[in-house]
This record gives sequence, C-alpha cells and structure tokens, in this order.
Amino acid sequence: MDARELTAHIKQHYIPVLVDQIFMAMPLFTRLRAKNQIIIDSGREIILPWISDKLVGGSYEYMDTFDVSYKKTDDYMTFYWRGAWVNITIDNWTLALNNGVEGVIPLLEAKMANAELKFVDMLSSWVMTDPSDTKAFDGLWNGVDDGNTYATYGNITRTAGFTKYATGNQALNSYVDTTGGLITLNRLRYSIGKATVGHKKPDLILCRQNIYDQIWGLVQPAQRFLGTSHNDLVNAGFSGIDFDGTAIMVDDHLPSGYVYGLNTDYIKMYINKDRNFHFSDWQRPVNSDSRIAQLLTIGNFVVKAPRFQFKMSGLTEY
Repeated sequence: MDARELTAHIKQHYIPVLVDQIFMAMPLFTRLRAKNQIIIDSGREIILPWISDKLVGGSYEYMDTFDVSYKKTDDYMTFYWRGAWVNITIDNWTLALNNGVEGVIPLLEAKMANAELKFVDMLSSWVMTDPSDTKAFDGLWNGVDDGNTYATYGNITRTAGFTKYATGNQALNSYVDTTGGLITLNRLRYSIGKATVGHKKPDLILCRQNIYDQIWGLVQPAQRFLGTSHNDLVNAGFSGIDFDGTAIMVDDHLPSGYVYGLNTDYIKMYINKDRNFHFSDWQRPVNSDSRIAQLLTIGNFVVKAPRFQFKMSGLTEY
C-alpha cells in the first residue's frame, strides 16, 4: 500500500469504529451519545445561553397594570475550543517487511487500537480531573463546583457558595460536600436532593471502584440492578446500581475520594466539524525512513447548568 491507500483505508475502515469506541468507553460519554449531547459544531467560540434569574410575573384581575420593565434573566457562557492529538509513526523498514495487504492491515490495526486507547484515557482524564493544562478540555472538575475552587466558569465570575434556587451568578454553582469520611446512603440521597429541581434530577452518579463497592455493600440487601430506563448503558456492556432512579457507575478516571452526580441533560461534549477525529496525511521526514501522521480533534466539554449537578470529595476509599 502506498501512502494514499493507507490514508484512505484508515479513514474508511478505522476512524468510524474508533470514534464509536471512544464514545462507548466510559459511562458518561455513552450517556451523552445516547442523548444526542455530543454536538458537532464550529465557530470561533462555543457560546451557550445561561438562565440566571426568573422572569417577572404575578397575579392580576380586571385592569391591573403589569410590570413590563426589563429584567436581566439571561447571560452567555463562553468556552474556547481545545485541541487533542495522538501521533502515529510507522517506520518504512517494518512496512517494507510487511508489504502486502495481509502484512500491513495487522500493523494498522495495532496502531489504531493504540490511538483509540490513548484518546479514551486522555479525554476521560481531562474531563474528570484538573489537568493543570490551559490547552486541555474543560471538564467536571471546574464545571461542577461551588465557586470556592474555580471562581470563574464559562468566562462568568461565580458568586461563591451554593444555595438551592439561588439566582444571579450564584446560580452557576453546584452543591459540593467536602465532609469526607465514609459514604452513606443518607448523604448520597441528600446530595441528589440538593441537585434536584422538580423533575430535573441527576441521572448518573460516577465514582471509583472502591467507593462503588461500599455503596454496593450498603444497598446489597435490596439491590436493584440497572433497568430499562438505563438501557443505553446496559446495551453498551456496563453494569451498575439503580439508586432512587439514578445509575451509579464506576469510572476510575475520577480523583481519589470523589463522587460526581450528574444531570446529563445539561452536559454537552462539543466536537469541531472540521477536526472531528481528523486523520492527517502521511508525512515523510527528511532524516528518517518513516511515515508520520496525527489523529486530531478539536472540541470542549461543557456543563450547561451546574446547579443540577453535585460533587462529593475527600471520601474514604478502602
């Protein structure tokens, strides 16, 4: 295969499968995909409207006059595109020894499988844990916060502290439990309640294996496995616990001692349409008998309504 044939084969046979596998590799991405919350878009920035207060209204009779004065109830969060890349280098010596379709295809399969695992690990880690990298994706680590750790989000300054039904910039905050210690079902249920408004409630709870095992032990006498309301996760091969209608799942990319409670209706993964896991053309360096290409994506991860999410930290793992 020459370089053009290699590129065409990869784009046709490997990239679609790779993208599917990336978005089915962890519960959060799987749920976002099922809810069409992975958005293919473009533009200089990612701009999302955000409701910060309620409209004016009230009771009336006969010829009462209405208050028609303007009240600011909306603002806009602004996020920047972030890039992710994985390098693929094939030495032409090995390619020559494996010349022919039967020899080249296994080599490509190994490289693309490795690229898939690298992307999964990289994106999952960025979303779950502060990467301390200004070029990396935003994530749950700064989206789900009460303003005491991350004072700004989406270029809006938070008013620190969580109050349920808060308005203004405090409405950009999440409930955060930093008590630590062993997790209890009462504390977990309390956290869910803090993030619930009417029928809007967390539908996915993520934790590490050690904390999941503690929860499993607490609910085991009356354990309920994931039912039909969580078929998107079950059909992807995941198992978990149904707790008060919310799926509790394992994701070991979380920092130690953390639990995230998420309403995934208000979480989006944006992917730029021109760098949607784009495979670049092969390049030949002048000083090496090799071929080099990159798998590129540009996007970001956005929590549209932090008030419907919660976070617990400092929990004991054993």
